[in-house]
Order: sequence, then C-alpha cells, then structure tokens
Amino acid sequence: MPWDRLVLEMLGSVEEEYAKLKAEYARQFVEEAAGAAEQLRVYDVLISDAERDCSGIGGVSYDKAGTNPNAYVDGVHDQAMRMSSSLARWRDGRKSAAAVVDAASRAIANVPDVKSRQLLELRYLDGFSWKHVASTMALSESRVKHMRFDALVSLHDFMPERFRLPSYDAFERA
Repeated sequence: MPWDRLVLEMLGSVEEEYAKLKAEYARQFVEEAAGAAEQLRVYDVLISDAERDCSGIGGVSYDKAGTNPNAYVDGVHDQAMRMSSSLARWRDGRKSAAAVVDAASRAIANVPDVKSRQLLELRYLDGFSWKHVASTMALSESRVKHMRFDALVSLHDFMPERFRLPSYDAFERA
C-alpha cells in the first residue's frame, strides 16, 4: 500500500474518532441542559405554589402555615421564615438551571441545519421522547436517531468553550 494512501486512511480514521468525541461532548452538554430544563419546570411549580400560598404577615397566610390560626404567633413566624428560606433556595436553583438552559438554547439556535436544530430542541430542551420527536418531524424514529450524531457534531462548535472538546489544530484546518 502506498504511503500517501495509508496516511490518508489513518487521518480519516482519526477524524472519525475526533467527530465521535465531539458528539459525545455535545451529548453530555445537552443532557445536562435537559436535566436543567426539567429542574426548571419543577422549580416553576414549587415557586408558583409557594407564592400562591403566601400572603399576610411574614409572607405566609395563617391558614396555610401548617399551624393552628390561634396558636402562638411565633409558630406562624417560624413557618413563614422556613417558607421564605425555601423560596430563596428555589429561586437560586431556578436561576442556575435557567443559565444552563439558556446556554444550550443559544448554542442550538446557531446550528445551521433546521432539522438538526429542531431535533435538539425537541429532544433535549422540551424533553420529548424519540417517538414524539420523530412524529413531530415526520420522520421515522430510526432516521431521527441517526440524524442525532450529525446534529451533535454540529452543535459542538457552538457550545460554550468550557463544555467543548479541546481543539486539535490538524482537524480544525481540515
């Protein structure tokens, strides 16, 4: 086998491995974003429910505080303080989850292929099953799963730097 052909075959296989690594880094990134999107939905419910139940002195309604309305006022105040503390933690958690989802949304928005973008949004940000993604895109489930690799490789270049595979100049020039 001529040397130049051997070198090209070796480079081709290395480029394929590099693409697989890029896809894996992107998969980890979007799965983290999917988890954050789910957390965001949970935090929204918790915060909404807590805010709906809160009113009156100390931010907690006497009838929702879990104590007898005629009980010692400190009991109500303690419940109000716990609710306030929980709300603060949930808002902080929501803020962190929203930052991850926003970073993923911005990265996905930059993916040039519309179908790839739609696949990534439906599967990872909206949390739909492969079956639902396939039916929404009017494709077979196996076709959608096959498209995922190219979508993830494409997404890699738009992810925040801290999530990306370290670049290797030989492949970036090719």
